Amino acid sequence: MSEPQYDQQDADVFHLMQEKRALFAECEQLRAALKRENKEICEAVQDAARWQSRYQVVAQQRDRLRTALVALVGVDGRAELEQLEITMRLMAAPAEDKAASVDAIHALIATCA
Repeated sequence: MSEPQYDQQDADVFHLMQEKRALFAECEQLRAALKRENKEICEAVQDAARWQSRYQVVAQQRDRLRTALVALVGVDGRAELEQLEITMRLMAAPAEDKAASVDAIHALIATCA
């Protein structure tokens, strides 16, 4: 009678070992998946940092150009810019000069805070 019990214990141990191997394999798959996801996240963070740095450079360039346009045009507020546009359009001046001035005014209006 003890022999069948021993066979059952062996079968239970064998079954537990199979479950252990299956769980270990699943853990390895999860570890590999997490490693890939972690790499992707790190790359995304680095990309975001590069884009943020590039945005700051572009924003600084935009601000410098806007400051230069304000110095050339002489006004900065939306209402003043809109009034200046009307004045420029009514002024007797060469069409190219008026177009350049109106373009500058439109650029300032588009970037008003």
